[in-house]
Amino acid sequence: MGGAAVTSAHRIEAEGGGVVRSVALVHDVDDPFEGGHGVALGRLGTAGASAVRLAELGMPLAPSFVVTADAAALLRSVGWTEELDEAFHRGLGAIVDRTPAGGSVLLGVSASPERPAHEVTVHGEPSPAAVDGLRSSVVDLLGDPSSGVYAVVVRALPIATDGTAPAFGIARSRDLRSGRRVAPEEVSDAVAAPVAVDLCEALARLETAERRPVAVAFAVAAGRLHLLEHRWLRLQGVAAVRAAVELVRDPLVAWSPEEAVSSVRGVDVEAALHPVLGGSARPVARGVGVSPGAAVGTVCRSAEAVLAAAERDEDALLVVTETTPTDASAMQVAVGVLTARGGRTSHAALVARGLGIPAVVGVDGLEVGADGVVLAGRTLEEGARLAIDGSTGEVAFADETLAVVDDDAPPELAALLGWADRIRAGRYAVLANADTAEDVDRAIRNGADGVGLCRTEHQLATRHASVVRAVLVAVDPATESAATAAFVAAQRAEIARVLAAAGGRRVVVRVLDAPLGEYVDDATESNPMLGTRGARMALLRPALYRAQATAIAEAVAAQRAGGDGVSAALLVPFVSTTAEFVVVRGDLEDGWRRGDPDGPPPAVGVMIETPRAALCAGGLASVADFFGIGTNDLTQLTFGLSRDDLAVDLVTRWRTDGVLDVDPFATLDVDGVGRLVRVAVDDGRAVRPSLEVTVCGELGGDPASIEVFADLGIDRVSCSPFRVPVARLAAARAVLRRRGTGAA
Repeated sequence: MGGAAVTSAHRIEAEGGGVVRSVALVHDVDDPFEGGHGVALGRLGTAGASAVRLAELGMPLAPSFVVTADAAALLRSVGWTEELDEAFHRGLGAIVDRTPAGGSVLLGVSASPERPAHEVTVHGEPSPAAVDGLRSSVVDLLGDPSSGVYAVVVRALPIATDGTAPAFGIARSRDLRSGRRVAPEEVSDAVAAPVAVDLCEALARLETAERRPVAVAFAVAAGRLHLLEHRWLRLQGVAAVRAAVELVRDPLVAWSPEEAVSSVRGVDVEAALHPVLGGSARPVARGVGVSPGAAVGTVCRSAEAVLAAAERDEDALLVVTETTPTDASAMQVAVGVLTARGGRTSHAALVARGLGIPAVVGVDGLEVGADGVVLAGRTLEEGARLAIDGSTGEVAFADETLAVVDDDAPPELAALLGWADRIRAGRYAVLANADTAEDVDRAIRNGADGVGLCRTEHQLATRHASVVRAVLVAVDPATESAATAAFVAAQRAEIARVLAAAGGRRVVVRVLDAPLGEYVDDATESNPMLGTRGARMALLRPALYRAQATAIAEAVAAQRAGGDGVSAALLVPFVSTTAEFVVVRGDLEDGWRRGDPDGPPPAVGVMIETPRAALCAGGLASVADFFGIGTNDLTQLTFGLSRDDLAVDLVTRWRTDGVLDVDPFATLDVDGVGRLVRVAVDDGRAVRPSLEVTVCGELGGDPASIEVFADLGIDRVSCSPFRVPVARLAAARAVLRRRGTGAA
């Protein structure tokens, strides 16, 4: 059974006898394949197309041939024909002839090198029994259409003279954790030193030729390296970031910055920025990961317990049923937050993301009571420690082997995000939701272009809630005047710090949006999130909002007088009608003139967060200077679903049952909420073509949503300071996709 390398053809004839086409039943991998990689993939399968590519590049390759998809089609239609049998024998003879003379050979049939379907050792020409075994394996693999296999590779590997069988392995051109090129000493544990050098050289050559990281299946036979198959390697986290930048800087690969940005995903940037769990952690419960990163800490069931633990220099994990504004100070010193209830836009989620600490909410099987904590049916003892992963939502019991690995962000990340900024410059702005000077500092360090949402109710909730309450409950003019003066002073001081930290970048200040019941004890409402808040409270308590505008204007005027650049705008929340916005705008402008009589009037925008506001956007655009899309409330009101009370259990069930593909509080619901956003943008710009539209909700930091927003005509998003780097990358990828260069 001898012969040269041969590719055997078969003619398919029409009923009238005319030749329709000539097809290859077997293809020797050393023969060129016409038609390109896509055609090769369809005719030769993944392993076969890879082997042909490796041969084309001159890589050390095991002698091989492919039983093609055309052979599979023939086999399935008429069976194993004489013509197919002859082609198979010629292929076997060709690859056996290319192995060292006089030695034994391992012949194998497989659809992938990791899972050979049949192997047989032969010495010299294969025996009829050996051929029958190989042929039966081919028939088994290709004869069943339901197997999904449409081509197989038959290869020959020499066996060492001492009888040592070939050894098989997988290698990658880059380390999965660091993203750096592998060196011979890193693979020497798996293969002998000379072969390790050959393997690393082959990986480097292959990465250069393919222009991306690769993984290879290989065999070491008779002391020599044989590549079997290769594939492109998808790296993650730090590895993806570092490899992308190095491929730009490698003169032999010379990726463009656009290729680098397209190759890295938002989750990779997120992973590069946040700590991960080191050691072996077995999850015992799962919730919703709402703030990325990992934490290990002692269970603390109250804010007081967290603060006490922090005084003892202990890592405290706040574990409660749900957080409230009174927990804010404890969350600032806790290593993480774990709650039994809540969703992606719950109080715990919003505050944790703002602080940059890991958080898992809505944990099934977590009960927090006065007597203790029960998790996954186990009552936790005093001093018990838990581990949480805010990226995956996993919760585990922590032992001494479990620790947090908090490596610094790789220097390559700054280069990658710098390229992303140049790509999106002037096309897609990334702003931050920042309520304090510390938030603004963090946002700017993370690359934010400005402040897209400064929530004044968050500024005032902890230190100045009593001042707001005093204005609302004042019973006579003198008391109201004194309370208003105190409120103006407090608001002015808070905004002044934010404006100073912004350094001349624009700050969009949202006027008070908390429900009235958070300030006035007897103002009880059965559904406060749909009650007296935002524009509605501004209509009922206009003096408070005029005073707030005065305070903001005074802060702007003071910074301008000091010679510093300053830019601020006002945003009116929870608007339902054009008429109410006009009234509230008038009150705000009146208050502004009192605080800054010599300065220009402020730009005043409207928050589109009720479905009616979205549907009436044309009218609102005629009286508002810009739009802010509040996707948190817009999603709640469109679905009629409370993000805190129902979202976790119901959304999880919806996704399990296939009702929804995504969590609408994490990624934009394109068909419902997205349609309202499109209506708002289109109708608004029909009236005001240059209308500025910014997404201000949590979806503004979600990479998938950022790309959809670009399709909806939005070119500005505002997100948590800690999500700004991810949003910068996602915005650049959206620009590239719309430009036509496509994200990988």
